[in-house]
Amino acid sequence: KSQKLGYRCPFDRPPAMRCFSPLLFAPAADLIVDQPTIVATAEHGLHKPRDIKQHPRAAELWVANMDDHGATILRMQDTATVDTTMRLRDRAFYHYMANVSAIAFSADGRTLTTCQESRNTYNNSMRRNYFMGPTIYETCPCNGGYGRASEKMNSSCVPDASTCQAVGTINMEGDICDPSKETCWLIHSDMLHEGPLCMGAAHEDKAVTEGGVHVGSNMSDTVVWYNEGLNEQLMRFDFLSMHGPGSLDHRTANIRRYWDVKLTRREAVPGHMIIGSEAGEKNMLYISDTGAGRVLVVDPASGEFARLAQCVPDECYPSHDNYQ
Repeated sequence: KSQKLGYRCPFDRPPAMRCFSPLLFAPAADLIVDQPTIVATAEHGLHKPRDIKQHPRAAELWVANMDDHGATILRMQDTATVDTTMRLRDRAFYHYMANVSAIAFSADGRTLTTCQESRNTYNNSMRRNYFMGPTIYETCPCNGGYGRASEKMNSSCVPDASTCQAVGTINMEGDICDPSKETCWLIHSDMLHEGPLCMGAAHEDKAVTEGGVHVGSNMSDTVVWYNEGLNEQLMRFDFLSMHGPGSLDHRTANIRRYWDVKLTRREAVPGHMIIGSEAGEKNMLYISDTGAGRVLVVDPASGEFARLAQCVPDECYPSHDNYQ
């Protein structure tokens, strides 16, 4: 079915190749090019935007701003009119959202993962140490802020449920904030550190992880594919069990590195990716390999597990039994 999405295939593709709309991932051969509508500018808080995603459970567009290490939330009146805006960044943005380059919501909006094109210099205050990777936040809408639908961390996102807890947005003192009265900050629920200079990320819904740190199969709904720019490789992060706000135990995860999927980083240019499928076909991962000028298609179910792409927990991290 033809749709007006402002996109048309720019080339004559061979019969075996399909062209997709970058917006809805539908076959795009007959789509009509329309004049774009300007929805938001710097006056709305955009500062070198690098990515944009719609919140799956709210009429909101989240824009990742590389220059101010945070996000601008555009709360929409309709598809082209901004009602209100909200600026959010981590209270320790200089690490957890430094040079944020991509964002990815889970399918139900329960979590948002950010990735950072950073070598971890703590806002140029320290020597780079490459201790960087994806950060995950709890982002179910709750009383003007964000958190979880109930006290249970992994509860399905029900916006503004009577039991919701806005644990994902805090004030500068670390308490749950009141967006109508004070400045709110994001607080992360987990972060992993094996992938500096991220160029793009995509969440995979209902993904299963086999083996690794945990025995057997696990479906955590926190699997993120990751364009890692330092080694120019594809990575897969499964947070498995988030530690939650207020903790710094980052050991529990399954991390994979696809060393034979070669990507090419182009500094400050996004290398976004998306998981998509057509009816009756399995999910495929589409990667914008900008440095090589191509779109790379990867079957996420392919490959063989050889070993973890992370240090065995207690060899790299101290005991966190009492560490908050």
